[in-house]
Amino acid sequence: VGAVSLSELMRFADPAEAAATLAVRDGEHSALGFYLDRQRVHLADDGALAREVVEAWITDRQQGRDSLMLASTSRAVTELNAMARAHRLANTAERGPEVALRSGLYASAGDVILTRRNDRTNRTSSTDWVKNGDRWMVQGVGRDGSLHVLHLASGKRTQLDADYVATQVDLGYASTIHSAQGVTTDTTHTLLSGLESRQLLYVASSRGRVANHLYLSTSGDGDSHSVLHPDHVSPLTATDVLERILDRDGSQRSARTEQREASEATRRLA
Repeated sequence: VGAVSLSELMRFADPAEAAATLAVRDGEHSALGFYLDRQRVHLADDGALAREVVEAWITDRQQGRDSLMLASTSRAVTELNAMARAHRLANTAERGPEVALRSGLYASAGDVILTRRNDRTNRTSSTDWVKNGDRWMVQGVGRDGSLHVLHLASGKRTQLDADYVATQVDLGYASTIHSAQGVTTDTTHTLLSGLESRQLLYVASSRGRVANHLYLSTSGDGDSHSVLHPDHVSPLTATDVLERILDRDGSQRSARTEQREASEATRRLA
């Protein structure tokens, strides 16, 4: 019918990484070899994991790379954003006026923010407008709580009104994996919980042109109530955790498919 399909990935600097992401999308365990061989998988204790992600992100930024931190939960994203902003302010002479964002964190001139809702009334050109997932640099804070911002990709400028800022704007140093769909950066650093689906792992491993790093913990959190959990008695390796993610298919399925599989004798036997 004249439909066009994607046959070649152009985002990645390394063609091998492009092939690896397609294997991740298909749930192939062999895809993990690329990330393990190139030291893209990093391990740390639960308490130190977020700090490891932020430090790697800071290193990339200092080398002039556009880098983004990712996580599967809003709570983890808020923690990463708070740590990143604290580092920026520690190295900034003048703080300037601040405005509260929807997560409870604050933004001021020099911060990177993320818009979370399409607003076609706020146009940046004749063909473009403020969109969900856009990343901006804050240029200034208005007295009414509005933000003057610069789009990181297009260089277009606009003003976000105070109501929109308070309810639809977050810091943009880190993002949930869901919100990062469509984003392209130089590098990504993703904090994994081990409970993600194959589809989320694919998004997390395919946003960066140059490199995509994965961070996970294979140790317990020190809670005495979870010490006897099987995964803590016999800790999983990084490969084990990633293979579980690849095997976890989170794609949407029809009601008929669910009904058919639920009624299969082999499934009901257990």
